[in-house]
Amino acid sequence: MFGAVAVGLLLLLAYPMFLGQVYIDTDLGRYHLPLRHFHAESLARGDSPVWCPYEYSGFYLHGEGQLGLYHPLNWLQFRWLPFVAAFDLEILRNYAFLLIGTYLFLRRSKLPRDASLLGSLLFTFSSFNVCYFMHPNFVGIAAHLPWLLLAIDLLLRGERHATRVFAWVGAMLLTASQLLLGHPQATWMCLVVGGLYALFTLGSRRREEPESLRPRSAIGALGLAVALGFLVASVQLLPQWETSQASYRATTPASFGASPALSPIQASVQLVAPQVNLPRVLRVKSPSRVLFVGALAPVLLAWGCIRGRRLGPRRFRLFLAGTVLAALGLVLAFGWLYRLQHLLPVVGHFRAPTRYSLFVVLGVAVASAVSYADLARAARSAARFRGFWWLGAPFAASVAVAAVVLSGQASVLQVSGQPTWRVLLGPILIGACTLLAATAARGRPGALLLLPLIVGVDLGLHTWRYVRGDWAPPVEPYAFGRPPPPVDPGTRVDRGPEAWVMHGLRLASGYSSMPPPRSLPIGRRGASSKRDRARLEKSLRVASVGWAFRRPVLDALPRARLVSRAEVGDVDRLDRLDVERVALVDEPVELGGGPAGSATLVEDRAGKITIKTRASTRQLLVLSESRHDGWKALVDGKPCSVLRVYLDFMGCVVDAGEHRVVFHFAPASLRIGKRMSLAGLVLGAVVAAVALIRRRRVERSSAVAARSAAGPP
Repeated sequence: MFGAVAVGLLLLLAYPMFLGQVYIDTDLGRYHLPLRHFHAESLARGDSPVWCPYEYSGFYLHGEGQLGLYHPLNWLQFRWLPFVAAFDLEILRNYAFLLIGTYLFLRRSKLPRDASLLGSLLFTFSSFNVCYFMHPNFVGIAAHLPWLLLAIDLLLRGERHATRVFAWVGAMLLTASQLLLGHPQATWMCLVVGGLYALFTLGSRRREEPESLRPRSAIGALGLAVALGFLVASVQLLPQWETSQASYRATTPASFGASPALSPIQASVQLVAPQVNLPRVLRVKSPSRVLFVGALAPVLLAWGCIRGRRLGPRRFRLFLAGTVLAALGLVLAFGWLYRLQHLLPVVGHFRAPTRYSLFVVLGVAVASAVSYADLARAARSAARFRGFWWLGAPFAASVAVAAVVLSGQASVLQVSGQPTWRVLLGPILIGACTLLAATAARGRPGALLLLPLIVGVDLGLHTWRYVRGDWAPPVEPYAFGRPPPPVDPGTRVDRGPEAWVMHGLRLASGYSSMPPPRSLPIGRRGASSKRDRARLEKSLRVASVGWAFRRPVLDALPRARLVSRAEVGDVDRLDRLDVERVALVDEPVELGGGPAGSATLVEDRAGKITIKTRASTRQLLVLSESRHDGWKALVDGKPCSVLRVYLDFMGCVVDAGEHRVVFHFAPASLRIGKRMSLAGLVLGAVVAAVALIRRRRVERSSAVAARSAAGPP
């Protein structure tokens, strides 16, 4: 029955795929959709998607990281599948991997099939994974977590040497795969859970097999696998580190990262009233401060607490580990320890303590699976148990919350005005689960047959609340009601929906977690003084913006042009500069003067721009593409220095006559990262092969020694 519920919920998520549509909710429509469309188009044309010319006047897309351009699954999907199918499949595959991985992990923990399926359902369709569905890379990294735990378990408790070696390889590749998806915070949280589970596994094995345990070698092998995983992911880590150091994220204060945080009242209310909305959730579908584990989980947690050590030694330790992990997640989600985290390098810049709710939902799912397995066993036995009145505690708490909300005191519990049916739905579902659990515990296993139905309704309503209606047909509606403006192909738009990128428009602004640093006031609001307005107008001109503030810019300068004069200065010099004839540079440049020559764009592709120039004197070629240290220039095949022009753009000096100038984007961080990733793969393969070969030699030597000791037949 739980299997049917899982299939039904996956089909619910896949509903837009059957309509040929895609999800466009919040960050999906603003960020992931247009940039993944650019990724797919680049792969189809044979271009490199590392540099995106369509936002921020061009920016290091791979350095921003969240598209996972070098992740094998992403590359295969967007290279060989139609865009709509590839985009929807990326979202759906995360939940399928979550379901399968959690099920296999719980089965490895010696839990029955139905209990393992229930635990996988509660984790997969919990608040963390459903509410963050607009961040597919975040959920994708979380989908690795149960597989990582499974690999750690096989590595530390595998019966055969070959199994442990393959588990070691799996831990290495899973770590690399998480990092390649480009959300370091999610990877950090998964590695913390993995480390805690490794300690738990070693402690459990010490009790079960004290003589066969070698904790130092086991932890060393796991640490080596994780370290090599980081090395394999260098192709992502080095560019992302380079970009983060130039971003505002590198200097964020503790107050920035400490918000949003979950409050104890919000957590308590949502655990016992799972269908009640918080104020922010009611206004906009946001993952902040949402904590949902379903109506059955509180009842099963109460059952596990009633049973205690009677769950059995192995299951009791697993139940205790799940509850401790959930409690740790709550403490971290409340933000109480964030100031300590802020002291750590790299990790201290991660924000939103509410994201630690990943620990909560995983811990609750594991503990609930253990409790359900014991409840099912109790239902099949004829024994009678005491202390059933504790099962009613979640129901009593849910009724109390409903009474407070319906009495008009919703602000006390930090919830908004609720429809009556939603307020009462929580107590009804929890009450039904309590009644069925109590009935099953008294030797009536048939009562458990109704629990999958309740779980399906509960999780289905929660999932549908966040995904309903947030899909649209491909391409056209992505403009969110605003048609693209009529601009020339060679010019840009100052601001607008990022979906215009899918129509081939170039934006001078953009939307990103780590926007590139900018000196010019492009994309900003509030130019009140006359000087600020003049500076803004000239900034738009040099950025080749042909449409700004919903009006055309008639005197936008071309993307590539020659100037015969240059002056050294900063942004304060811009408003007094004749930007059409004079370039603003940050270091002296010797030019020949005279009339400006001509520059013609021959090739304008992502990461490669070719220009033909003709001039009577030595002049400066100005290109309104964002400057980055990764840009290289070749003049007639010979390297040339790339200069910073107008603070944010680039150019190079060309001599008199006709020349062919090629700008190509080849950042050192990506080049070095590729080499390190290849070295990591080779080193990992060598370590695994050596481990297998050495083991076979040892087994062979042992067999020969045994035959020698036995003597001739």
